[in-house]
Amino acid sequence: MHICSSRFTENSPILLALSASQNMDLKSLIPLESIGLKIPNESELQTAKSYVETKRKETGKANFILEILDPVKAAFPDVYRLYTAINTFGCSTAINESSFSCLSRIDVVKRMSMSTKRECDLTLLAYNREILENISDDHILNKFNAPNRRITF
Repeated sequence: MHICSSRFTENSPILLALSASQNMDLKSLIPLESIGLKIPNESELQTAKSYVETKRKETGKANFILEILDPVKAAFPDVYRLYTAINTFGCSTAINESSFSCLSRIDVVKRMSMSTKRECDLTLLAYNREILENISDDHILNKFNAPNRRITF
């Protein structure tokens, strides 16, 4: 399967679990086990959820779960560890916006006839340009000028 069609689909349950984690629902957190995170038992999670909701009502603010649980992390160790791990994931729309911006620089009128695979490959190269900066131009030219190369048209 080509990277464009599989880059995010295999991680969809994990991404959905991360986005639904603010609900503190056990069923929605289960996919996170596949990446090695320990899911707390239902009673600890429900007690922590009640505590978080109570604190939010008291303060009148929608504080982050970790901010509320930090003073009582010893009471909810598994929940605290899980939400600490969840907050380390960098999920935002900035990555999507950046990739679409990169695509708009590549998908210009002069390139309208290129295949979807080529467009996807060029977008990935442009988006991950910091990796390409470590590869010397001489190395690429030596590969391109190899005596036994054949290009299939």
